Amino acid sequence: MDREYYKSLCLTVLENDMYYEKQQAHEPKEVLQELSTIIDKYGQTLTTKEKAYLLSFNAKTSNFYGLPKIHKSQIIGDACKIAGSSYISVESPADLKIRPIVAGPTCETHKISNLLDILLKPYITKVQSYVRDTVDLLNTIPEKINPESILVSFDVTNLYSNIPHELGLTAIEWWQKLGTAMGTKVAPTYATLVLGFLEEKLFVTLEETFGQHFGNYIRMSWRRYLDDCFIIWDRGEDQLAEFFNILNSMSPTLKFTMESDRSRLSFLDVMIIKNGDRITTDVFYKITDTKQYLMFDSCHPRHIRNNIPYNLARRLCTIISDAEILDTRLKELQVLLLQRHYPRKLILNGITKALSLDRKELLTVKTQNLKNVIPYVSTHNPQNPEIYNVIRNNLPILEEDPDMKKILDNSQVIKSKRQSPNLKKILTRAFFSSQTQEVPTVKRCNKPRCGTCPYIAGGSDFHFKNGSKFTIKTSMSCTSSNLIYVIICAGCGENYIGQTGDTLRHRMTVHRQQIREPKYQCTLVSEHIRNCAVNKNPNFTIIPFYKFKCETTEQERETKEKLFIHKYKPVLNAGHA
Repeated sequence: MDREYYKSLCLTVLENDMYYEKQQAHEPKEVLQELSTIIDKYGQTLTTKEKAYLLSFNAKTSNFYGLPKIHKSQIIGDACKIAGSSYISVESPADLKIRPIVAGPTCETHKISNLLDILLKPYITKVQSYVRDTVDLLNTIPEKINPESILVSFDVTNLYSNIPHELGLTAIEWWQKLGTAMGTKVAPTYATLVLGFLEEKLFVTLEETFGQHFGNYIRMSWRRYLDDCFIIWDRGEDQLAEFFNILNSMSPTLKFTMESDRSRLSFLDVMIIKNGDRITTDVFYKITDTKQYLMFDSCHPRHIRNNIPYNLARRLCTIISDAEILDTRLKELQVLLLQRHYPRKLILNGITKALSLDRKELLTVKTQNLKNVIPYVSTHNPQNPEIYNVIRNNLPILEEDPDMKKILDNSQVIKSKRQSPNLKKILTRAFFSSQTQEVPTVKRCNKPRCGTCPYIAGGSDFHFKNGSKFTIKTSMSCTSSNLIYVIICAGCGENYIGQTGDTLRHRMTVHRQQIREPKYQCTLVSEHIRNCAVNKNPNFTIIPFYKFKCETTEQERETKEKLFIHKYKPVLNAGHA
């Protein structure tokens, strides 16, 4: 997507003063302090441990980004219809909108959002219209209906952004004035409960306007998954229009759109089809769905690839109620998987296994295993030996310890694989800047009293004494921390590689003291520079060349330091590595 076009889509959302207000400054510590005051005042039931969880962490400001709603763009949809491949090119479609996401995995309120989600989530199943998933929906759709019925779906326009604070709670370098931030943990639960409250008001209004029988009919027939609603309407088009008007009068900001059809209508991933008084269901794909399933030769655990044909076929067997339609969809699936290089035998075995299951069994909600799950997480690499079985077989040894036995009792250790680096992760970045990206460089801080600036060798790259070139990937200065640096002796030009979790300025103070005063010379590099660069001023220069992306332990920094020492072989590290 074009950078300026994406920027304009985001600013269209952010500059709408109904929802956001621009802030001049933002300090996470101040927000945490305000949060601490609120918790001290109202959190009497919280334990000391719970309060520490909510407040004791390094907070960072949330990032805003937009997810393009490509499936709602008519221009993109029309391009997909005439496309001859899975790839299309549409330049800056005029009708494309974004879904605003406020990503704050370590923002000031993310932990309290998580706590609220844990506390409120059990109540969403009490909402009359609640639909858990596709299987839950399928279990509520009747097989026989009134032949004159109309299939109707409703969608709440920008639900998260439009929830009035008066209906729920006040939601918070932009201040969100209305709604809740899509991206925070509690948002879906909060939105579901707020709409549930609004629906209860709707049911009462309908009973008062049309009578209890009509109100009960809506109460029992109305179904909702987050902001998507569905009903099989059997009261005529005039009453449907009247109902739609009442629905849109329940809140000044929450507005619904409506789509209706007498023969077929999609809801979630289900196409609901009406034939006279009978209802059948088919699978539904958005027009932008490319069906690009995982390639069979992709670097994923074999059991995942082997189970994909079965799981896809099982999904079709669950959703599709008509045998003839199911047969057609399974043949289409077979073609798609062959294109993704799946062995024909594996595909047929998966389909056969799925067909052997009774549909009533597939539509039965399974009771969840209440055991605590302890995941063993490792990065997938087909060349590495699998040690999960070794761990599982040796759990009895751990259980001999009383404390470990308490942890492992009623727990299930499962194998979990982390995806290894792939081309997408290597070639793409989520970072966005509206400015032309500057070349990362090392610069002096130029503060008047900084004792490190005279020693800093600036630049965007560095050549080691052995001739190897290192390109700087992150801009750094005297105040940077958590990094690897190189010292260059002014007398002979030899190198020394070191690491620090502290600021470079503080580490430099230590080096200068060790060089200046023999009694503090605890490293060979200090003695070497003292003797070699006697008449030089400064007697050495330093350049930070590698910065860690997140906080690290000393052991992690030393490991990286040893890697660079092994690669560039600096003479002054002899006997140090």
